[in-house]
Amino acid sequence: MRCHSSPTACTLAWGRALRIHMVTLPKKRMSQRVALFNAGRLLNHTDIGTSAMKSCLGTRMVPKNGERSMNLSRLTSASTRMRYARGMEAKSPSASFTEMTELVLPQHTNAIGTAFGGTIMSWIDIGASIAAKRHCGRVAVTARVEALEFRAPIRVGDVVRLTARLNAAFRSSMEIGVRVEREDRYTGERAVCADARATFVNLGDDGKPAPVPPLLLESDEDRRLSHEAHERREQRQKQRR
Repeated sequence: MRCHSSPTACTLAWGRALRIHMVTLPKKRMSQRVALFNAGRLLNHTDIGTSAMKSCLGTRMVPKNGERSMNLSRLTSASTRMRYARGMEAKSPSASFTEMTELVLPQHTNAIGTAFGGTIMSWIDIGASIAAKRHCGRVAVTARVEALEFRAPIRVGDVVRLTARLNAAFRSSMEIGVRVEREDRYTGERAVCADARATFVNLGDDGKPAPVPPLLLESDEDRRLSHEAHERREQRQKQRR
């Protein structure tokens, strides 16, 4: 099935295709029927609903005016569709976006008056943990920190702004990107001083990994970050084998 019309027309067309396909599925494939139904419920709110439904149907939508589209099949894996089926509401990155402000005091600095790297790392960990908790609604623990890079020094008296946002949500873990900016005390201008990516695991009441809500991809930037995070995860899994 192809769609070259407006987004609204495409949504209606895919909605009809979804209903027709869902009622023709055998009853023994009820889990897929439920997954399709939940994907359809999201059609009016997110591109994930559309891509999840397309993944279930095994079809592809051709973008308007021949624009190149990103293959999101890996973003709507079986585990993601199962989370839809279990009634887990998808959440957007903006819902868990976290911003922190810190003032660099003498106890935060080394002998030359710049902030300890360990102090900045602890702030990064705190910011990422808050974003993770906001997304999954439970306690999440740090599993991995990577790509930590210090780009510029932070000095005593500087105001530091940290922002954390979800890049991707997997089955029981999340990748969170954190940016650290220094605010000039005189002009108020900001400069990126450090950034990192952290992986957090959601824990259930029994202390074991628990499913996390799917991530609602609302913009091209959301889709790009999620796609790159899934690529990195695939590479890590290949290296472990």
